[in-house]
Amino acid sequence: MPGVIYLYPASRLSWGMGWPFGLPGGEEEMVYLVPSSRMASEMRWRLEGYSRLARRVRIFTFDQFVLHHLPEESLHRMSPAEQELIVHQAVLRAAERGGFSYFQEMVNREGWLKKVETWIGMMKRGGIRPERLTALWRNRGAKWSELARIYEAYHEILERCGLLDHEEPYFRLMGEIARGRVRLPERVVAEHFYDLSPLQEQLLIQLVTADVPTELHLVCDASRERLFGETRRTVERLSRRGFVVRSGEIEGAEPWDNKAVPLRHLTDRAFSREPEKAKADGAVEVIAAMGIRREVEAVVARIKRWLQESGGALEETAIVAADPETYLPELFRALDEAGLPCSRSRTRPLSDHPLFRTVRAALLVRMGRKDMGLHLLRSPYIPWGDRRTRGEWAAHLRRWGMPDWASGLRKRLEQMSGEDEERVAPMLRLLDWVDAIPHSVSWAERIAWFREWIRRIEPAAEGSELARDPGLLPLLAEDLHAFRQLDSIAEEWAALYARIGADRKKSDLPSFVAALTAAAERKPVRGRPGVRGGLRVLEPNQVRGDRYRAVFLLGCAEGEWPRPIREDWLLSDDEANRLRDEAVLLPTTDERRQRQLTSFFLCAAAAEELLVLSWPKVDDEGKERLLSPYADELLRVFTRGSIRWREMGASLLPGDWEACHSLRRGMERAVHLLSRMPPSGEGEREDGEKARRLLRRCAAEEGAFRLRAERIRAERTRWTEGFTAFDGVLGDGRLRERLRRRLEGRVWSASQLNELALCRFHFFAGRLLELGEREKPEDGLTPLERGELLHRILCRFWDGYRDRPPEPGEKEAALRRLDAIADAVIREAAASLFADRHPLHLRVEKIRLKRQLWSILEHEFYWRGRSGDKGTMRPRYLELSFGMPLDPVLLQRGESDPASRTEPVEILLHGGVPLRLRGKVDRIDVDDEGYYAVYDYKSGAAPRTEEVRAGIHLQLPLYLWALQKGFGFPPEKAVGAAYYVPGSPGKRPTENRNQGLWRKSLAGRAGILDSVRSALDEETWARTLDAIGERLSAGLRLSLQGNFAVQPAAECPAHCPHRTICRFDPRRTARKEGSAEGPSFGSGQG
Repeated sequence: MPGVIYLYPASRLSWGMGWPFGLPGGEEEMVYLVPSSRMASEMRWRLEGYSRLARRVRIFTFDQFVLHHLPEESLHRMSPAEQELIVHQAVLRAAERGGFSYFQEMVNREGWLKKVETWIGMMKRGGIRPERLTALWRNRGAKWSELARIYEAYHEILERCGLLDHEEPYFRLMGEIARGRVRLPERVVAEHFYDLSPLQEQLLIQLVTADVPTELHLVCDASRERLFGETRRTVERLSRRGFVVRSGEIEGAEPWDNKAVPLRHLTDRAFSREPEKAKADGAVEVIAAMGIRREVEAVVARIKRWLQESGGALEETAIVAADPETYLPELFRALDEAGLPCSRSRTRPLSDHPLFRTVRAALLVRMGRKDMGLHLLRSPYIPWGDRRTRGEWAAHLRRWGMPDWASGLRKRLEQMSGEDEERVAPMLRLLDWVDAIPHSVSWAERIAWFREWIRRIEPAAEGSELARDPGLLPLLAEDLHAFRQLDSIAEEWAALYARIGADRKKSDLPSFVAALTAAAERKPVRGRPGVRGGLRVLEPNQVRGDRYRAVFLLGCAEGEWPRPIREDWLLSDDEANRLRDEAVLLPTTDERRQRQLTSFFLCAAAAEELLVLSWPKVDDEGKERLLSPYADELLRVFTRGSIRWREMGASLLPGDWEACHSLRRGMERAVHLLSRMPPSGEGEREDGEKARRLLRRCAAEEGAFRLRAERIRAERTRWTEGFTAFDGVLGDGRLRERLRRRLEGRVWSASQLNELALCRFHFFAGRLLELGEREKPEDGLTPLERGELLHRILCRFWDGYRDRPPEPGEKEAALRRLDAIADAVIREAAASLFADRHPLHLRVEKIRLKRQLWSILEHEFYWRGRSGDKGTMRPRYLELSFGMPLDPVLLQRGESDPASRTEPVEILLHGGVPLRLRGKVDRIDVDDEGYYAVYDYKSGAAPRTEEVRAGIHLQLPLYLWALQKGFGFPPEKAVGAAYYVPGSPGKRPTENRNQGLWRKSLAGRAGILDSVRSALDEETWARTLDAIGERLSAGLRLSLQGNFAVQPAAECPAHCPHRTICRFDPRRTARKEGSAEGPSFGSGQG
């Protein structure tokens, strides 16, 4: 009997689409295939009410079907972590056999191994075996022969060790079917497979060949090629291999009549070439918000309103997130606040769990990453010493300049142990735990050691603080599961390495950390379980014919839907098309992009009554984002005026009651309204009554009133005249006195004073209270690391030109020297600082950094050539420090100036305010007559000249004063001070040093034109420096008085970590500034 493909119009898109044709009528037993395990379990639950059918219909995913019918064999199915290790072994084996030339530099790069693993999976889903691939790529060149050798070695390991990956069971089942060794079902029906892999197609064809009646039920519309092109091509291929195509139309009333007319129109016309327009009639809405958090909160508020108005059930509502990794944490937080349960369990990768981060921090400390010591001390899983003690030790580490744990720290601790042994003992035990990490042992020894080593931080199931609090039991359960998952990695490795005979091979520490991190990324940790009947929280590829009364699509922004997909450099589109000529089907870049359109359409088509699209108008850095082109095209099926558009403002407070997704947000709005409402606010009486009712409700809640009352009092106080404690002005006299003594003895850095000048409250919260954002892991380099590398490379480079400037004819030699120094510095850093980073990202960073260095050198030769005889300035001082300890290693490398001093520089500011300053000047150029120019390197954007002149950015004037007061540089010979930036790629190197302060009469000595905005005449130069000093002096005086009022000097950046604490409101600040002491700092906007 041939296979049958039933094609349906898009209006039939629903689960169980094939049931009218596919369900058995007699005693026949059948298998029903669906795309996802979620869909399979829910369809089984639906069939439970029909006992006769439930006994004879088995619902599987494709993978479940294959494993269920595969004969029992003593084979081990690999976990993702195990599979990555097998790929590594295959690469090593392939290298041993013939060596690598094309991939020689990539063999030991973990990022490349992941790429190879993905490529192997793609080739196997394409249905190609190693012997055929070897034949196809014979005599094609080194790249293809090396890949074929890896593919062959991988399969040899699987065969020899009795291992199964995800795709291998398909090949084995098809072999068993061909030999007649499998008891097959009487009938197979499949639905909603719009991206069948060639391997799955081969299995369907094999079933038809074995005379198993096989049906495939799909939606297809020939007039919408972009949307259904892949479906059409699948149908064409199968129709040439034993399938016939039939219409899936059935007579009678459609079971989908509940779908709103506008949404039926969307399903039938979306992504047509010239779609007919209709009215949305309230069935389609668009929400635009300022950032992801506000977007999520607005959507959750809309869900609550829809549930209240429609009477719908939670399970009739679906939320689909375009980028689950970004959106789900925010979504779960908002749903918890709103009191809305969801059916999705909370999970996260083990690599994101703080227990694993503690282990990884300890391993990195052992590798020389001194900065990770602070992460280790902040961990709640360290059993030695309490949190307060470890916080004190973290402060000690900062004060000591982050000494090396293996030598410097232990020496200091042993010296202190005689004075305070009880206090030092926990830190020594932590140090012993870190020192127990071996650097190079066999894999068998490494794994056995690791399992024993991590027992020291195993969460306690009984007796712990979490176990005593019933509300914290879910966190304890998550911690225990995280530890079991961590231990399971070692357990899997022990069995696998013994199985493949690699347990005696050497394991160095960097390789172990990289392998452990990769394995942890693939191990899920269970958090709070989902609630049956709760809101459906889904990912785009999970929606296949689903039906929900209301669907909310989050993240409909450009760059998310569709996500950018680049051509695969390992297997190009040209090679994929060449293999198609040999009947090997591999997806091209365009086809992979097109699948995103299908997913987006299926998500939108799932809505029956309401479809809401949302997107963040700005990203985390405040940059504007556009609506997704998919969403824009989808909305073209409606007249624009009929769509409900809702744009959320920039305010941190809810704009109306509808935007309040939780009691907390409702209370914030209530307090905000009542604090601004005049006693006779007739026009706002209804809002006022609603606000008072809400606050009375809050007051009635046990245990909550005191906190909320304090919030109300704080908000009312904020709106009184003058700055108060809730604006950052300390009211306690004893606290002010303690703080005054602390600040008077402080040795300031330029960056601290910058923060003080930009916003005193920001300085107070970040530097004194030490409140900051949680650090996010970086794939490449952090901005701080990037800047440090730039400084180190340029310091070593210019060290060879201290006595004479580079000549124009030396340009090529200078470029080669710069390249060599850059390679050496990056290589040194990679051995310790960046051992845990993705190698491909580091490679990109290296190329980017070199381009910046080349740009700086290009500018250097440009201005010196333009200056002619005047260009005698030479880099006389490099990384000249003051008030900081001298590092002999840096001095030896040429990365610190011998003229540096350890004492801070003392400067007397306007009004007699003393300032003790420490810092490091990147470069000081001096000519033969003693005229000098100060430079501060910036790897990113530099502050604008206007901000420097206004005293908002103080680094340059501070360095000028430090040189004059501490090193005897004459003020009258200061040519200027400027930021030195790499410049824009592809543009002439003309403006790299224009941002700063230059003396117009002397700027030519440094190759600066007197027409630039930063060039000042003598009077303006003196007046500007005086004004900067006065402004700094005023800010310091206010700080000494405990006045850290929220008065930002410039517009508040969107990424400021303290925005939710300061509650800055420009209108409120404007009212207060007239009655408060201190300089006016402008009206920055939050």
